[in-house]
Amino acid sequence: RLLTVTGVQTCALPIFVPIIFWRIPKLRELFVAVLHISPKSCPWPYFQRGAGMASHLERMQIMMEEIGPSMPEIEAVIQNEEKNWAIQFEDQSIITLEWSEKPERVVLTSLLGIPSESMQLSVYEALLCYNLLWKDTGGVKMALSGPGGELVLLYELFVSQLSLNELQTVLSNFVSIAQVWSVYVTGENNQPVSNLPGPMDMLHLGA
Repeated sequence: RLLTVTGVQTCALPIFVPIIFWRIPKLRELFVAVLHISPKSCPWPYFQRGAGMASHLERMQIMMEEIGPSMPEIEAVIQNEEKNWAIQFEDQSIITLEWSEKPERVVLTSLLGIPSESMQLSVYEALLCYNLLWKDTGGVKMALSGPGGELVLLYELFVSQLSLNELQTVLSNFVSIAQVWSVYVTGENNQPVSNLPGPMDMLHLGA
């Protein structure tokens, strides 16, 4: 289980604390008080959000700070590296976001589990067929993490015109797709996956 934390740089102390958001207000207040975080006096772009044109990565960092408080179903946002984040939802599902360049985008991934030996062929066939339907899925893809490994749901989200509302939509639909496929992959439901969000629901980004 992920802790409710993610990358916050402070002005008062020369340390990197891996915290962005957790849904426990009293602990958050305690953390701010102990570290003497002062957003008004802090010269770093992390807190100064109104000065100049932010890069796409800086804008993404700001949105990752804002996404937790803006979505009640999110329990935690963790930044484990400078350009990697993980989001834990209230059902304990986890989505990771990894920054990638040329073109600038974040790659969303979610682990779906490992199918039983008796279901491997049918599951792999279903996922390969799903990959072929890229026009209908909006570019959501399936992959295998390695021989005998977990199946992975992936989506490349381009960030040049991305807004917080659009990020919320993509995350909500991505976790819904992951939940449905995880049930199928792990054998809890042997029926073909249906009623997934369509491409316009998944990617209504106005790009």
